[in-house]
Amino acid sequence: MTSHPLPTSGALFVPRQPLLAARDLAAPIAWRHGRAVSGAQFLVDVQAQADLLPPGGPLVNLIGDRYRFMVALAAALSRGHTSLFPPNALPATLAALQARHRRLCAITDDPALKVPEVHEVRLAPLGMSTAAAAA
Repeated sequence: MTSHPLPTSGALFVPRQPLLAARDLAAPIAWRHGRAVSGAQFLVDVQAQADLLPPGGPLVNLIGDRYRFMVALAAALSRGHTSLFPPNALPATLAALQARHRRLCAITDDPALKVPEVHEVRLAPLGMSTAAAAA
């Protein structure tokens, strides 16, 4: 497989394996709110999210939006994080995960969901370059 350079400037993550197979990066990879998201935009969104992840520890992905879930999963993969997908977001479930994983991080798109004693990763803005997302 051939890896594709990201269509952005600045520091780039280099995943161990390419996130996308050889493909036309202008072609849609997803649809969000009735609009196509290109492979190139997906990679930009993944880079922006990867930049916000802490250096290590497993990540609990509690995102409900399918595209954002995919972006967070790909960002975690690109940074070498283990992704955990619990059957629910009940406090007891999250507490059990926290007890097993000291450096547990959580990412969610639900502002009402609070994960006590767990580092919460903020969501990166979608649809912009990584330089704009970092600003």
